[in-house]
Formats: sequence, C-alpha cells, structure tokens
Amino acid sequence: MTDLERQVSRVWSADVRRLIDEATRCYNAGAIRASIVATWTAVIADIIDKVIELADGGDADAQRFRATVENARDLGITTAGVQAMQKIEDGLLALAQRFELVDSVAARELERIREDRNLCVHPPLRRHGETYDPRPEVARAHLAVALTTLLVHPPTQGRRVVEDFCRPRP
Repeated sequence: MTDLERQVSRVWSADVRRLIDEATRCYNAGAIRASIVATWTAVIADIIDKVIELADGGDADAQRFRATVENARDLGITTAGVQAMQKIEDGLLALAQRFELVDSVAARELERIREDRNLCVHPPLRRHGETYDPRPEVARAHLAVALTTLLVHPPTQGRRVVEDFCRPRP
C-alpha cells in the first residue's frame, strides 16, 4: 500500500474518501488534470461537511452556513443553484480558517490546488491556445497537501477544544 493509499484510508468522511480515492485513481492512471480537479472537489466537499458537522454540534455561525448551503441545494442544478454554490465555494478557504479547520499556511497550500484546478478546467485563461499541462508530481503534491492538511482530520475547532478542556466540571 502506498503512502497516498494509506492516507486515503484515514479520511474521516466516507463520502470525501470516495472523492479523494477517485483523485488518486486519476493520478495513478496518468489523468493529471482530472486528478487535480477531483482533489479540489474533495477539498470543498470536506470543508462543507465539516462545517455542517459543527453546525450539528450547536455552533451558531456554522448553522448559518448550513442554512446557506441548504438554500443553494434547494435551488438544484439551475443557474441560480450553481451560482449560489460557486459563491459558497469562493469563500470556503476563509471559512475553513475561521472555523480553525486549517491554519493560514494550509489555506495557502489549498489555494494553490484551487488555482491549478481553475487552470485545468478553464483552458481559455491562457493565451495562444496553450493549455495548462501540470506535471504528475504537482498532482501528487496536491493530493498529499489535501490529505495531510485537511482531509484526514476530524471536524474540530482548536479554540473550542481548549475551551471545553478548560471548562470546570460539575
């Protein structure tokens, strides 16, 4: 079992594990662009799932976010629904930092996955018909970053864990 496969098996969410496993299979098959896109998909699914999990635990800010996601989902696969989810996606890394799911360094590393994902799915971003041709080691690095900085960690907030630990017991 490779290190990536071991890390994939440690992903806390079964749904996200399926997504990152697909990204790993794309990488292993040489579908580098697809791997990067699938890695970013796993990242955004993970952040959304973790914040919703925090909402289920009673966090008021997370509950407001959950309502926003549910409203977007209610719109379905319509222009309005897609735009609502894109707006949510645009703020996910900042949200992950605010909820202490990642620190500023991890957010920066995850932003690079997002940037490369955009290059993969929007070829017209480059002039003269050039397409982004990421090297395999870039996709592998993105997989490693996503797994180690985010996907294998459960949805807990650092500040809340410390507050709960320091709270006097009855």
